[in-house]
Amino acid sequence: AGLGLIATYSFANGFLFWPLALVLIWHNRRSINHPIIIFSCWILIAAISFLFYVEGYSRPSEHPSPLHFLHQPLSALNYFFAYLGSPLLAFCKKTPAVAEMLSRKGFLVPDLLLWIGNHAATFAGFIGLMLLVSAFLRNRTRKNSNVLMILFVMSSYVILTAILSTIARSGMGLPNALSL
Repeated sequence: AGLGLIATYSFANGFLFWPLALVLIWHNRRSINHPIIIFSCWILIAAISFLFYVEGYSRPSEHPSPLHFLHQPLSALNYFFAYLGSPLLAFCKKTPAVAEMLSRKGFLVPDLLLWIGNHAATFAGFIGLMLLVSAFLRNRTRKNSNVLMILFVMSSYVILTAILSTIARSGMGLPNALSL
């Protein structure tokens, strides 16, 4: 629970620690003495932590409405996948420079290639998510369920963080998704 408190007060997505760790605790409930007491205490500490976290919160004036994603769902979806694929940021930033260098050397750089390069993070996020879902579907019946559960929780943390960021920040535009 101590790590949950540190996570909660470090970043907003740190609050995801509570439900995701609860999934792990639930998965191992047979090896826990008095699981009902543990679950109850865990939920109580999480709720108190959340209440202290949001007490007195006011949205910064420069932040868009958190409902923006409902009004611009395609833009929000693009933000979500770009956020997931943002480790390719270096490639995305270099694409225009590489295209300019190639065109100075006489190569014709199709606009489609530039568009793909500029949206590589979005493609990578989408493909990465599909590969992750595929891996879980293929391995869900394997005997080593503890390892799979840990990987599931870690992957869920990344995906839920992307969802929270999409809700809170998609109105700031695609460059924000790529500026980790």
